[in-house]
Amino acid sequence: MRAPSKVFVKILVKKEACSQPTRKMGPQMLDLIRGIVKCQSGATAIEYGLIVSLIVIAMVGALGAFADNSTGMWNTVSNKVVNAGN
Repeated sequence: MRAPSKVFVKILVKKEACSQPTRKMGPQMLDLIRGIVKCQSGATAIEYGLIVSLIVIAMVGALGAFADNSTGMWNTVSNKVVNAGN
């Protein structure tokens, strides 16, 4: 059986650092801290959250404009119905 390649070991260590930090002593602890600092999964989640928040803000703005137009339309309909009854 072959030993795992250095690239595979680095990827495996990086995934462990992103998922669950374990308690290690000495130089291994420094490697763990470096792995956590380099981990990009949290940054990606924050970026997706910012994108979703911008989409929601745009939707709220569009809904506000639609609500103003819709209210005006229903007020016009209401006035015409009241005037037609007179």
